[in-house]
Amino acid sequence: MSENKVGRKWQNKMEAGRLNRICPNKAGNITSVVFSGYSNSFVKNVILVLEQNGNSDKLKSFQDIMTKLLKVFLLTCALCMLSTRVSAQVEGKKNIFGIQLGGVVSSIEGYDAEKRTGLIGGLYWEYRISRKFSLMSNMLYSQRGEKGLENLSDIKLDYINMPIMLKFALLPELGISTGINSDILLGIKGIGISRKDFKGSDWGIPLGISLDISKRLQLGGIINYGLMNVVKNEIPQSSQVKNHWGSFTLSYIFR
Repeated sequence: MSENKVGRKWQNKMEAGRLNRICPNKAGNITSVVFSGYSNSFVKNVILVLEQNGNSDKLKSFQDIMTKLLKVFLLTCALCMLSTRVSAQVEGKKNIFGIQLGGVVSSIEGYDAEKRTGLIGGLYWEYRISRKFSLMSNMLYSQRGEKGLENLSDIKLDYINMPIMLKFALLPELGISTGINSDILLGIKGIGISRKDFKGSDWGIPLGISLDISKRLQLGGIINYGLMNVVKNEIPQSSQVKNHWGSFTLSYIFR
């Protein structure tokens, strides 16, 4: 190694050591490492000028500013990386489709009979708005009604159920939901009654809960409170007849 190269190497080490002594960093010597790594940088030249002129206060102020700028830069980089990661996770699973099957327990307010059990099943859809909120909607075939007693006949009501609900994720695998239930009447069976006696649609307020038990399987439960009188006013002495029901379902999700 030539004498000039040895001299320059020794001079660089001396300058780096002097800068480290001048610019101690209380937050872990990050600033001193940056300064010593760029011996010919603008920062080094400013420090040398301030040192030569004996401006210790200005030197300390300059060091504090550079330290704050470095911290802001590192924090900004960390936030950008986190935001990109979260956005990728949410955008990668915005639309979720599936099929749903389960059971229904229903009763009819104003018709004093026994609760009826039936089937519910169809298509499931969920749209992720964010990590916490989703829009949900289904298109389900649902059997409802009541079992008759001594002087009351069975009433069997078949509906297409199409709720629109907002889901909130309490945990990544656990969510609660509510919204509005919209039903279209498909058919009715009962002694002395026919489809023309009932309105063609129904509305209600659902409260739901869902639990992901695996990547593709989801358990769900809904309780619906009927809002409409489903019997037409033309029926003499008809009271308020409303559908109340609850369902328990298993969904297979296509992820």
